[in-house]
Amino acid sequence: MPAPVIYERVPTLLSIVQFDPRRGEEMFLTFTHGRENGPEIKRTGRASPFMEHLYPETPGEVTSHPDGLRLRSWLIQEARRDEDLKTGLAALAKARASKARPAEKRKAVRTLQAYVDENPRLAAHDAEFANVYPQYEIVGQQGCGDLSMNLWHVAFINSPLALDGKTALVFLHGEPLGARAYSCLVKWKPGADPAMTIEDLKFNSHGTTTDDKVWTWRDGKWQCCGNRIEFAVSAKQVIRDGKPARISRRTHQYSDLRHLLQMPNLNPDGPLDGKGKRPRSYFGGETSDDIWIGEAQLIDDINLQRAAMTGPVFVSRLHQGLGASVDQVNGAMRDGGYAEVKESWDDLGPGQYRFVAEDDRLVEVYFRRSCYGWSMVGLDDVGRVLCLACQGNPREGQGHSLAAAARRLRDAGARNALLIDEGFDAFQAVLLGGAYPKMRVAGGGPELDEIVPLRRTRLRATFLFARGRAAEVRP
Repeated sequence: MPAPVIYERVPTLLSIVQFDPRRGEEMFLTFTHGRENGPEIKRTGRASPFMEHLYPETPGEVTSHPDGLRLRSWLIQEARRDEDLKTGLAALAKARASKARPAEKRKAVRTLQAYVDENPRLAAHDAEFANVYPQYEIVGQQGCGDLSMNLWHVAFINSPLALDGKTALVFLHGEPLGARAYSCLVKWKPGADPAMTIEDLKFNSHGTTTDDKVWTWRDGKWQCCGNRIEFAVSAKQVIRDGKPARISRRTHQYSDLRHLLQMPNLNPDGPLDGKGKRPRSYFGGETSDDIWIGEAQLIDDINLQRAAMTGPVFVSRLHQGLGASVDQVNGAMRDGGYAEVKESWDDLGPGQYRFVAEDDRLVEVYFRRSCYGWSMVGLDDVGRVLCLACQGNPREGQGHSLAAAARRLRDAGARNALLIDEGFDAFQAVLLGGAYPKMRVAGGGPELDEIVPLRRTRLRATFLFARGRAAEVRP
């Protein structure tokens, strides 16, 4: 039975649980068929995150609607189908009653109508697993939502969970597979010891055999290993050989820099410093999108990203035509909990800023680390799987920074670990038998304990943990 390691509610909900493959608690990767190559969520800093619309009226149409970004993604659980539909219908009614500009309103209504209409046709991760592996019962589930959504996330599936039981290579078309080595969680085929590893792999989308689609470093050279893998999934490594990874040196792997740095919003849905409302004028036009101070400039400059992780940096309120006024910057900073420092000789600390005296187009900011929700998977020295999930409140600064959460997982015994998911996609459901809310899963197995509650009903990929219904469990 899975074992609880850490459970705490302060400063925010955080849970670490342990699964042991040696006791028959196996790990599986499920993914939304048809979304093997995206579409990718893109971020420019000049608008909200967006992706190609999956029900376009015109070629190349994009959507930034939060529910539009999850169109055609599988349901996390079959039991959530009615909840998903109810939520979609409520959002659709709200959009129809909105006083937004006609073009924006029409697009939101059409996107939400598509969300509602596809609900009956969607598969569910737990139901698909139960259909493929009826001899197993589910004992845990955790998200893997970055897969096929963001760059640096690739997977290889060589199991009946792939479409039509064939192999699948999941990657975005913009991914330079041949040029990169990826930190991967690997489940090897039965008989391997250890059963799971975290190691660097290379992927080959042009491979002509199963074996040469994945390569591992052995005996001083890259060797084909696809035949020996059940699944491999890459993610950002946060613990390597027992030591926390230096995130400041890996910012280029993070598609959403808001997960690392708390950037105040120049275009909040409500008043800005008590004044006005959306839409506001930025980047040469009116917009109702979130605009985060410094985001576009940080995306454009990897060196600036790295510097911002360790100290104050200069950002321009006019970068690429942003056009934010001094009052707008001050308002956003105050709303975001940042304090202005007037004296130019004082060093800034985290959460402080000031305008450059000789050129107020420049703002010196010491960005705070974000406290997001995190989902991590690690392995200890004997191959047990440690899963962390936690909630966060970046606006209020409540929760754990990425580095702090990784340290908690390391202290719990993880030798290597990957950051799998962030934000509202982070959840954890495990068979622990405690006094937690219960979650029904497909396949007729026991109800799971909803340790870190779901805030979404759809994800492109999840991890499922399961054990054989009649398998002998070794002590």
